Amino acid sequence: MKTDTKVLVHCKRVIGLFLILFFASCKDNKGSAFDEKVVEKIAQESTEYPSEFSSIPFFGKCSNNQIGLVYLQDLRAIHTLKYKQLNFLEFLNKSLNQEITIDYLDKIKCFDLDKSVTLLYESNDFYTFLNLYTVKTKSNRTALKKEIKTNQIETVIYYLFVNNYLTSYDDYIGKYYVDKTSLFYKKSD
Repeated sequence: MKTDTKVLVHCKRVIGLFLILFFASCKDNKGSAFDEKVVEKIAQESTEYPSEFSSIPFFGKCSNNQIGLVYLQDLRAIHTLKYKQLNFLEFLNKSLNQEITIDYLDKIKCFDLDKSVTLLYESNDFYTFLNLYTVKTKSNRTALKKEIKTNQIETVIYYLFVNNYLTSYDDYIGKYYVDKTSLFYKKSD
C-alpha cells in the first residue's frame, strides 16, 4: 500500500513538472517590441528626401488609454515640439513601443480599439488573427480583406503593427497591403 502511494505521488510530481514546463515554453507571439532595425533605419534616414515610411501609419500611446495613429512626418514634429530631450532614435523606440504618450495638438489621431476586433485578437494566436483579416493577392502580397468594417480597420492595423507588420494603403485601387517589418530592411541588405 505504501509503495502505491509513493508511485502515485511520484506520478503527480512528474505530471506537475511536465505541465509547468509545457506552459512555460508556450509563447503567445503577440505584441513583441517594435522591430529595432526598422527604428534604426528610420532614425538614420535623411530628412532631405521623402521617406519610404512616409505613407505608413505608425501607432503610439495617447492619454486616456487610447491608441494614436501617426505618420512619420508628424512623429518628427512631435519629437521636435515635445521630446527634444531625447535623441530621435530614443524617441522612436519609446513612442513606437508605447512607453510615452505621443498625443500632441493636431499631429495624431487618437482612437479607442474596437471591442470585437480586440476580442478576436485576444482569443486567438496571432497567425489565426492575421488569417481572419488578411488574404493573399494574385501577386502573392498580403492585403486586408475588403469586407472589414471601416470602424474596425484602424484596430486591425494596430494589432498588426504591434506584431511587427506595417500597412500601406494603395489609394489607386483602394487596398491595404500588409508587410512584415523585416521586408523594409531586407530590401537594402
